[in-house]
Amino acid sequence: MKIIILNCIGILLFQQGKFSEAINKHKEAVLLLKKTNNDIEISISLLNIAQIYKSQGFYFKALGKIKAAFSIIKELDDDDLFSNALAYYNQALEIFLNLSNLILVSYNSSFYHPSYCHK
Repeated sequence: MKIIILNCIGILLFQQGKFSEAINKHKEAVLLLKKTNNDIEISISLLNIAQIYKSQGFYFKALGKIKAAFSIIKELDDDDLFSNALAYYNQALEIFLNLSNLILVSYNSSFYHPSYCHK
């Protein structure tokens, strides 16, 4: 019951914009869940944390949590859950790749800016 309450509090804190506190509640839930070996709930809590990171623009951290959840779900024998996890993972990977390309283009264009050529 405490785990459910922690996750609910985490969700409410996230909705209030209290991101650090929300992450802490979800992490606390994960620690308790690891003692119960409830892999599905662990992966859900990890995905909740990923959602918070994503909303803050911390895509690398979000991807890490999604990878962790995905690796847990991959081991379970639940095709629907696996399909949903795979969809989240692919979405996160697409965001990560787009962000990486944007950073690379921004970095490269700073060296070849036209104003550097007219001195």
